[in-house]
Amino acid sequence: MIQGGLEAIDNTLRLVTVDYSWWQDAYDNIKEDNADWVRSNIGSGVVDSSALDLAVVAPPSGPAKYGWIKGQEVEGPQADLLTPEQILRMRKLIDNTPTDEVVALTQFDMVGNHLVLLAAAHITSDDPSGLEFDTLATNIFGFIFDEERISKLGETFLTDDLKLSSVIEPDKEHIALRGPVGEVLGYLVWTAPAPGAELLQKTLLPLSAALISFAAIGFLVAYGANKFAEELGRKEAESYENARTDSMTLLPNRFHFVEALGRRSVRTANEKGEMGVIFLDVDGFKNVNDTIGHAGGDDLICQVAQRLEAIIPDKAFLARVGGDEFNILLTGKEIASEVNAIAQKCIEEIQKDFRVKGRIFRVSVSVGYAIAEEGQTSCEEVVRRADVAMYQAKGQKTGEPVAYDKEYESNLFKNKQIDDALRAALNAGEVEVYYQPIVNAQSGKMEMVEALVHWDSKNLGSMSPAEFIPIAEESGLIGALGTYVFRKVCEDLVKNPEMLASINMSPVQLLDPLLVENLLSIIEQTGVDTARIELELTEGIVVSHPALAREKLTALKGAGFSIVLDDFGTGFSSIGYLRQLPFDKLKIDRSFISGVETNVEALNLMKSIASLGRALDLTVVAEGVETAEQANLAHLAGCNQIQGFYFSGPMAIADLLKWQHPGFDKSGNPESHLLRA
Repeated sequence: MIQGGLEAIDNTLRLVTVDYSWWQDAYDNIKEDNADWVRSNIGSGVVDSSALDLAVVAPPSGPAKYGWIKGQEVEGPQADLLTPEQILRMRKLIDNTPTDEVVALTQFDMVGNHLVLLAAAHITSDDPSGLEFDTLATNIFGFIFDEERISKLGETFLTDDLKLSSVIEPDKEHIALRGPVGEVLGYLVWTAPAPGAELLQKTLLPLSAALISFAAIGFLVAYGANKFAEELGRKEAESYENARTDSMTLLPNRFHFVEALGRRSVRTANEKGEMGVIFLDVDGFKNVNDTIGHAGGDDLICQVAQRLEAIIPDKAFLARVGGDEFNILLTGKEIASEVNAIAQKCIEEIQKDFRVKGRIFRVSVSVGYAIAEEGQTSCEEVVRRADVAMYQAKGQKTGEPVAYDKEYESNLFKNKQIDDALRAALNAGEVEVYYQPIVNAQSGKMEMVEALVHWDSKNLGSMSPAEFIPIAEESGLIGALGTYVFRKVCEDLVKNPEMLASINMSPVQLLDPLLVENLLSIIEQTGVDTARIELELTEGIVVSHPALAREKLTALKGAGFSIVLDDFGTGFSSIGYLRQLPFDKLKIDRSFISGVETNVEALNLMKSIASLGRALDLTVVAEGVETAEQANLAHLAGCNQIQGFYFSGPMAIADLLKWQHPGFDKSGNPESHLLRA
């Protein structure tokens, strides 16, 4: 019985370790060294529940980077938790596991003064086949065999004196616990029960008190046994619930969700094609953390959990499986239509305003789902497909639930290729910055340039920014890319003292709490005057995060940068935020320039936007100008500057220095019927 209990503990640890390791999000975020994600998703397994006593995340080589023990994060885990030798041993233990699946292996070891059962597994993507072990990080989780855990094991099998000993004690049963090389690290020892001897002792009680004594003893034993059983049951139930419950939202956790997938009823429904899984990922959650701190973020997640609980049917199984991720498991006859309806309802509910610490926040949610195929998909495969669909929803940003489609697998593979290649290109300095001239609307002479990222991949060929920028934003690489471009532009400005440059910023960069500090650090290193740099951003971030936008733009403006609103008119244009935020310039989107020669409505729109800009004392730029007539009309409409292929496309800095343009031809009749209209 004791040996069986040890095997059950071992199996539980393996299951948890595989679940936290065979996880696309974990693979991506650990590869990108996203510390916040690691702490809130993997660290929570130790900090927020009693499911694990110890967790260490180790990179492919070298010492561990993250570590937690008994609910506390430990800095320098290689010194305070596992030694480099122990980490290396755990890595070697799993290096010969199959490459097409994730396997966790266990062994006992001493961690400080604690005897710990350790389990290790490679952290891999959803499709681990083909990955090289020496490129993968490792999860190492552990159960500490302390007095409390051993006591619980003993209580389970009614062995009151079960304990850990360094020696075999006389008249005791024992099980040896062996370390990495077979050495005995300790013994579980206990007294073998002897019910016959106890019975004999009771029968020899003095006959004179037999009747009364037996009655009293019987009552006390029955009462004590009942109380003991009740207390044991309560403790077991409490321990069971704690290990399977998210401590913050009180929902089932990832461990419990994996257990639910193993239920016979769920497996049967899956075989019949009557099972579905929904994946939900909250978008904009980081903004709440950055704005009002992690306590505010926790409050938001609890509110999300309450809303989801209120709208899903009673038979659905809802779990919080990560920092801002939730899973819903459903079974039933009409599963496809039911899952889609619930997914749609979740989106509508989460899009409503949240009040957190007296402030209003608006977030969205990316939702993907998958339905079992009768007799063809395992439960685990349905879960993986739902995860793939959720990532597709995150990329599409349509605000609609996305059902799994095989086509998304190739998209994921392609996106992964692009992300890996871009990461390598940045490290090798192979990404270039091209410049497109911005000219004076009256003279046609260049006044400044717009910096645009240019990437010719060795393996993928010429890549459009429209293709790789969204992938960089999604993978978390946009911060590194933005910093790379900013530094390159500053270096070119140092070499060309007369040049002024405009640099695009992703909305994701604006969410970085250290953005201003990082940009000013580069400014200090290169010695460039911030007055020579304009920062361009689109209005999406202004609408979705107005308070954060105001704070960051004010700080950037205070540092000396000029602020440009790009692609004006394509989103939720508002005169209100143009007045409230420190913009210096607005760019009329190319869609308003195209067709102005022949379309009165397009021309009037361009004139109206230019008039609005002048009224607000903003410099107005016409983008996407491709003909001389468009340039003339933009000038006559009141635009201050013009940019477009009529003058030049983006070019390398060497070509820019040679570039000259005589202006544009004004010999035609600019006072056309369109302008008079």
